[in-house]
Amino acid sequence: MNLLLLDTSTEILMVGVSRDAALYSLVEENDKNHASLLALRIREVLVKAKTTLQDLQGIVCTMGPGSFTGLRIGLSLAKGLGESLGIPLVGIKNLDAMGKTLESSSRQLAGVMDARKKRIYSRIYSNGQGVSDFLDISPEDFYSLYKDTKLLLCGPNPQSLFLSELLSPSWDFKVLKNWLPGMAILGKEMILKKAFIGPGEGPYYHRFGEEDLGITPRIPKLVE
Repeated sequence: MNLLLLDTSTEILMVGVSRDAALYSLVEENDKNHASLLALRIREVLVKAKTTLQDLQGIVCTMGPGSFTGLRIGLSLAKGLGESLGIPLVGIKNLDAMGKTLESSSRQLAGVMDARKKRIYSRIYSNGQGVSDFLDISPEDFYSLYKDTKLLLCGPNPQSLFLSELLSPSWDFKVLKNWLPGMAILGKEMILKKAFIGPGEGPYYHRFGEEDLGITPRIPKLVE
């Protein structure tokens, strides 16, 4: 199955093509330039995978949580591309993709992301399966809940999200800046289940904030 994978939810832009058992990836940190780079990186990864838009059988896009503007940029392009090509589009949570990417770990995982305003997004995983709710929580409350739980905290910058006094000796940390492997696995599962994104379905913000007010992001156009 040939799938296009897109994640614009964080400062890391991830674009990939999953082609049967192979995964072709382009991953870069740019923070502010997802809109200007996304279409270009899609073209580049298609060349890298030696495939074309017309060969794609589905699109997998992260739905959140994360940057309000970034999520809209990725999902808007994915919807337009899926409609123009007549192929299905599925959406997944980026934290779930982290958990699935590291599912072979013998440790219980906590995917953690910066939620701004001194808060973090998180979810706990065991063998790639979520075993907690999605959390929008302060580092202090996370520490209170899980300080005695042996966890491998993973994400773009997991340790930097906590002050030194909030670093439990029960925790280890793994920097993870590419969860396209997990997206490929979950995306294939959802396409086979026909769990497609509907026309009116929007991003999973998890919470709304000041950043979501009055912003109209520039949506990139894909031109061959």
